[in-house]
Parts: sequence; C-alpha cells; structure tokens
Amino acid sequence: MAKRRHDEEEEEDDSDDMFNLSDSDGGQENKPEVPPCKKGARLDADLLDSWTDAEGYYRVITGELLHNQYQILATLGRGTFATVISARDEKENKTVAIKVIRNNEVMYKAGLKEVALLERLRSSKAIVKLLTSFRHKGHLCMVFEYLAGGNLRDVLKKYGRTTGLNIRAVQTYARQCIQGLEELKSCGIVHGDIKPDNILANERNTVLKVADLGSACLLEEVKPSSYLMSRFYRAPEVIINMPQLDYAVDMWALGCTLYELYTGQILFTGRDNNDMLRQIMDTRGKLSHKMIRRGTSTESHFDSEYNFTDRHEGKTFSVIQATESIKMRLAGMEGELNECADLLTHFIDLLDRMLMLNPAKRITPHQALKHPFLSTAT
Repeated sequence: MAKRRHDEEEEEDDSDDMFNLSDSDGGQENKPEVPPCKKGARLDADLLDSWTDAEGYYRVITGELLHNQYQILATLGRGTFATVISARDEKENKTVAIKVIRNNEVMYKAGLKEVALLERLRSSKAIVKLLTSFRHKGHLCMVFEYLAGGNLRDVLKKYGRTTGLNIRAVQTYARQCIQGLEELKSCGIVHGDIKPDNILANERNTVLKVADLGSACLLEEVKPSSYLMSRFYRAPEVIINMPQLDYAVDMWALGCTLYELYTGQILFTGRDNNDMLRQIMDTRGKLSHKMIRRGTSTESHFDSEYNFTDRHEGKTFSVIQATESIKMRLAGMEGELNECADLLTHFIDLLDRMLMLNPAKRITPHQALKHPFLSTAT
C-alpha cells in the first residue's frame, strides 16, 4: 500500500458519541470522579472548590440528588458536549437518563437549542422523549426516558458482532428508524448525526428510538459543512459541501447503518473525506458533473475536468466504475431460509434507493415506509 500522503483536511475526532454505552473505554466511564455520597443527598455548592472539571464537565458524585428529584446512579458515557448519567427519579419511581451539558457558553446555547427541538417532538413515538430540563450548579441538565438496551452498536456487538443481525430483525428495526426520520421531517428537523450509536433500544431490544439531537437543526438553519455528520455515515453532498443540505443526509446515514446491522461491517471506512469519496464511488459510481459543480469543496477531490484525485494514492481517475455494488457486497450472505430470499432482494433494493448519490433522487421516509421491505414489517 502506498504511503499515506499529507492530508490538508482538518483532523476529525470521531471517538466521542453521546449516549454511547459501549465498553470500549474499559469501563472507566462508570467510575465516579469523586467519592460517592450518602444516597439521595443534596450537596451544598461549597462542598467542592469547583463542580466543573478543567474541561467543563460536571464532577459526577454517585448518590447526589439533582433538582430535589434525581438521584445519580452511574455515569453512562461522555461525549464532546456532555456527560450522560443514569438517575433514579424519586418522585416518579423510575430510572431516567440525564444529559449534563459542559459548562461552556457555546455548548449551553447549543443545549438550549436541542431542548427547543425536542419540545417540537414531544408527541413522537420514535424519538427519545425529553421529560424536562433544569440548571444545576451552572450546568444545563436534560432529563430523558431511559432505554436500558443501550444503542444499536451495543446490540450489534451482542448479537451479531461479525455476522450481523437476522434479516427480519433488520426489517423491524429499519421500519422503526425510518418512522423516526419521518417524524423528524414532519417537524422540519434534520438530525445530522444518524448512526448506530445514536439509536437506542429498550431492554428487550424490540423497540428503537432515535436519540441525541445535539447536531440537529431546523431545515432552514442547516449550514453547509464538509464535516457535518460522523465520517463513516457522511453523505456525499456533505463531503463536497453542497450549499443546500436537507433531510436526505439522514436517509443516507441510515442506509449505511442498516447495511452495518445486516452485515456486521461498516459500509464505508474512509480515513478522511477524500478516502470516503473514493470508497463511495467504488460502490455507487462517480458523482455527476452537475453535482460536482454544485459543491464548494470539490477542488479538494476533483480537478477542472471533473477527474477524481485520490490524495492517498497520488493518482487521478477520469472514470470511476462501480466495481462492487450493494448487491455484490452482500453476495454470499443469502444463507438464510429460502422464504427470506425475497426479503433480502427487497432489502438490497431499499438500500440502493437510500444510497442514491443524488440527494434529490434519494428515497424519502414517506416513500420508504411503503417499500416492500418495510410494508410487511411487524
């Protein structure tokens, strides 16, 4: 393999996923940062010199009572914007998840924006429900319903680490996820970070809900950026920085997610945007000249003659043929019961429609719910 060339693109950090309950950190996140207190105790603000660490995260103390109601049980995970903890709602006698935003003015404003978006979705059945929000020792806290099954990446690790999930499970999950996209669209919201980590499951792994709207915004407020969305789930129109992004970016990301659920493998694993674009075109074909012209970051990937420049291999390609279609990539995975053969054919067709290069031609949530793969889902 050729030595990796210098990459002028900014470095990305994809390690932080809110609501990520994985054990990749060796369990360190589940340890309180300071000793636990008496269960259900209200702690005076003067107990610590600062309730915020050097990076702005809240100093979690197991047993502390927040807002006179929520007793901290454990830390579930930490992301770029917040720490997520589990807590016991002493008034309602149930477990909840609380997202504690970092003590930072920019992140606080972003948290308020997320609260406003979630308020629009209060009646949604496919989006994790925001129960309430409050301030605690300088931190914005968002209280959510608690889904004990973890996220889809956890489910995949548990039931299909290398082989993926059963096609009927994928069918059921796909319908619920697309219902989530439909509800987001009906409220005018683009999620902007759909991936397995941001889709949560209940304890029995039968119900899914879309979570973490920290990157979400109203359609009219979407700002073009080549780094919107997590890299492996980033739509091609995002990579080339097209000026008008819409709900189609979420459909692309969900298509990548569903492929991953069925195969146990990430669909596109590019090292950066340029490598992602090459892998996408190897499977989906070359971007049209019209689409390339609309992008404002295309000079990083294409020359004036629309030839693609692979910055890692140092080569330029005038023509890129799709050498491994979705159907080809799934070849050899049909080893299920014969009655599932038609279902797999429908699944491949749905993925093809979800992963159309041109976002204007990509299937919409409403159309997808009528697709043969989903119309028979229970």
